[in-house]
Amino acid sequence: GQFEQQLVVHAPEYMHRTYLDPSSEDADILRVSRQTLQRALDLTKSLSASFQGRPKFIVHPGGITLEKHPEPERLLETFAETLSGLSADGIDVLPENLPPRPWVFGGEWAGNIFLVADEMEQFLQEQGYSMCFDTSHAALACHAAGVDLVDQVKTLKPYIKHLHVSDGAGIGEEGLQVGEGTVDWPAVMAELAGYEHTMIPEIWQGHLHNGRGFLQAMGKLKKYMK
Repeated sequence: GQFEQQLVVHAPEYMHRTYLDPSSEDADILRVSRQTLQRALDLTKSLSASFQGRPKFIVHPGGITLEKHPEPERLLETFAETLSGLSADGIDVLPENLPPRPWVFGGEWAGNIFLVADEMEQFLQEQGYSMCFDTSHAALACHAAGVDLVDQVKTLKPYIKHLHVSDGAGIGEEGLQVGEGTVDWPAVMAELAGYEHTMIPEIWQGHLHNGRGFLQAMGKLKKYMK
């Protein structure tokens, strides 16, 4: 069929029992991650024939470890190599900012890259990419780093081509309903005034009851959007 919407595809994060990490130092995991990302990009290209505009492909940079990594710049270099090796003609590949303490296979790991604006801005400038900005991930990362979320939004706004919207609290409570965390929504949305790209609510379990959580989030955001 043919649809009026623009296509946005989120790259898979798991394949069977493997966490797909495009920044991994494990050669086998890195190989499978890169192969799977390319398969997903090929599928995105095929699907895009049914949608309007240029498709977008959201990818988690990975780079998570059980303990903090002593040289996160090495992980960023591997991620850049992964992106440069992908065939993505006609698709906007958008790295997504990450939380500081991601949960993987039931355990809390340590995030090392794509946490704060300065690092992301440098990477995006040097590698020539835009990004997907997740408000919940950003709130958690800012809390962990002791930086201001609104300042992060201001720095990254020129690079944001897709938004994942939900609230967050502390360093681990992500995907909360809008207004149930610590995000200053009036200030964040004021900084995003004039944003013209795509966005979705990412409320935990928001798809249940015919998407009730997603609809509630959009209703709450309307009063702040300009």
